[in-house]
Amino acid sequence: MVPTISSTAEYDGFRCNRGPHHSRKKTGGGTLIAVRRNLKAHAINDAAWSILEQLWLSVQLTNRKLFVCVIYLPPNRTYDKQLIDIHVQSLLTIIARAKPCDEIIIIGDFNLPNLLWRPSRNGFLYPDADHSIFHGCALDLLDGYNTANLQQINNNGNENGRCLDLCFVSTSATAPQLEYAPVPLVKLVPHHPALILTIANRDSVKYSEPTVRTRYNFRRADYEGLLSALHDVDWADSLNASDIDPAVNVFTSIINGLIDRFVPKTQRRPRKNLPWQSAELRRLKTIKNAAFRRFSASHALPLRDHYRRINYDYKRLRRRCYLNYRRQMERRLSQTLNGFGMLSTNSESQLIFNEVLSTGQVLEAASNVTRFGHSSASINIDDNMILAASAKLKHSYSSGPDGIPATLLKKFPVTWKQAFLFPVHKKRRSVEDR
Repeated sequence: MVPTISSTAEYDGFRCNRGPHHSRKKTGGGTLIAVRRNLKAHAINDAAWSILEQLWLSVQLTNRKLFVCVIYLPPNRTYDKQLIDIHVQSLLTIIARAKPCDEIIIIGDFNLPNLLWRPSRNGFLYPDADHSIFHGCALDLLDGYNTANLQQINNNGNENGRCLDLCFVSTSATAPQLEYAPVPLVKLVPHHPALILTIANRDSVKYSEPTVRTRYNFRRADYEGLLSALHDVDWADSLNASDIDPAVNVFTSIINGLIDRFVPKTQRRPRKNLPWQSAELRRLKTIKNAAFRRFSASHALPLRDHYRRINYDYKRLRRRCYLNYRRQMERRLSQTLNGFGMLSTNSESQLIFNEVLSTGQVLEAASNVTRFGHSSASINIDDNMILAASAKLKHSYSSGPDGIPATLLKKFPVTWKQAFLFPVHKKRRSVEDR
């Protein structure tokens, strides 16, 4: 390593220089990591790791830490079991300090040319047992990485087609991107091509309190002031539009403005538990959170495995409860829709209705449709019937497509409750086919 390489105005340099206990060579060697100054990083050292040419670094990202290790194993020491054991022990020390959301990257020159790697669909590489030559130290190294859930991702060979530089990362859904560097930052060495590893710095997921829904309290509304304001509105001038869409928008804005003015608001917090959460699911969630707290306090591998098992059971039960709840709601909705078909039991009305839908003559045939033994032409709807029907509305009823609540319809003038009804054919089976 060149002794003049150190921190600059943009980067902080962390180094592990080669010493006499590393190699007999007096020049070269050592490891270095340069980190931009906008990232918080510090080196992790231990006296027991002094015989290794490695450097551990902790980099603080947005919502997690990134533990990076750069290591160099000389060719004459790849069979040194003590060296491999100390490196694996340093990895276990980092795992004990890391949280479940943190990531680990180990990259360096391992000088294991007899290991061949087999690609997979998710981007990770696995040792090819049929074409690789394993020795005891290589197996110990791979076993240590496998215990820490690290997988190899570098399959970019050098000029001889060999992968001397390996990169092990924390296992996730897919492997991060690793490719040749188009513009190397240092002098290019044919045996060790320059690589670029891309790690996404995900945005932090901040906890937010449940949203408080604001509702109108129509029970305490000032209806006298509301009706007075409605009478003062010049509806002829406000709704004077050639197109129906602008008129509807103006009408809706006026009504909403008056509601916001004369009707007080109440805040209602949503319930904490979802409707499809069962008692067993809530109990398992409590156990899962407790297991996560115990693992975060000690960082022991058995506690981590216990938390993962509980988390797996929780996710499986949560999905099953949600699917059962959805099937139950679909069954209730289907029963409700089937109940509408029982309203018309007269075969004559069914035939006439099918004929109307097939010919499209809704207005001409509407007077001939009978329902419950009465002709639509003989049914008279007056103002008293509309007032009686609106009086039966409850305050808890949801508003219709126009956004006007049921409570306000009770106070509206009678002229606003008149409408023209036209039956519209839906894309579903006809009545006689069921």
